[in-house]
Amino acid sequence: MAKLVLELHDWHRIKPDEGGDLIAEFLFTLVPAAERERGMKPSPSRVFWTRVRISSDLASRGRWSTLSRDEKTKAMYRFAVDRITATGRMLRETPMFWRPGSPLTEGPPWDVSTIAFPKPRPIVFEGPAEEPDVARKAAGLE
Repeated sequence: MAKLVLELHDWHRIKPDEGGDLIAEFLFTLVPAAERERGMKPSPSRVFWTRVRISSDLASRGRWSTLSRDEKTKAMYRFAVDRITATGRMLRETPMFWRPGSPLTEGPPWDVSTIAFPKPRPIVFEGPAEEPDVARKAAGLE
C-alpha cells in the first residue's frame, strides 16, 4: 500500500440544478506522497473535478434542512473526501441521496463546524492494496 495525498485546490463552485438538487464541484489533486515530498509538480492527469450532488429530498430532511448553504458545502466536501480516500482513486461524481438506514438520513454524520473548508490541509492516507493485474496473470506475464 502506497501513501497518497489528496489536496483541494482553492477552486470550488456551488450551483442548484433544474431539479432542485444542490451541486458542488471541487478541484482536487491525488498524488503519491513520495512524489509530493520530492516537490514534483503533479501532472494534469492527477488533477480532477469531483461533483457532489445532494438530492433535494435529502436536503429537506432532519438536520439537513436547518443547515446553511455554506454548512451543506462543508458536508459535501467531507463526503467527497471520505469517498475518495475510501477508494484511493479519482472520483468524478459522488451523489448524496436519501435511503433507509443511511448515516446521512438525519443529517451530516460529522460536526460541520470542525470541517476545515475552503482551505483545508492536504490529506495523507494509505491507498488501497494493489490488486494483481488479472489480465497480465491470465496472459502468463506475471
